[in-house]
Amino acid sequence: MENGWKMPEIDNTDIYQLLRIMNNKKKSKTKKVGKNESLIAAITGKDPRQQEGAN
Repeated sequence: MENGWKMPEIDNTDIYQLLRIMNNKKKSKTKKVGKNESLIAAITGKDPRQQEGAN
């Protein structure tokens, strides 16, 4: 199998552990921004994830 996974490793892994790994999302304090905001930020040099008055 590709990606470095071996079938016995997958077979011997607890299903809940696999679900935990798959659902493990990094919690972040930064605001998610869309493509347009990201593009505007690239042009203006301002980070749209920063909240107003944070500087």
